[in-house]
Amino acid sequence: DARRAVAVLWGLAAMLRWRGVVAGVEVSTTAAYNIRPGDYVATVRLTYAGFEPHRFTLGWLVLGGPQGTTGRHFGRNDMASLEYAVAW
Repeated sequence: DARRAVAVLWGLAAMLRWRGVVAGVEVSTTAAYNIRPGDYVATVRLTYAGFEPHRFTLGWLVLGGPQGTTGRHFGRNDMASLEYAVAW
């Protein structure tokens, strides 16, 4: 549909990023909201590095939006992740 293609090309985006440390856990969030047509993506990551040299990260990604948007198309692909890293 030609009308839909124009809506995606002319969409606007707003972005938010926050990062901080709370009780030894690093919290990082990122969010993007496409004002028109209204789809969004958001991430949250919690990282604990209290067991030097080990680092554990728990992450979450959310996608969504109204019917007919890219966010809605991939909306059932939300995911969580667990990461382990070690550095000597």
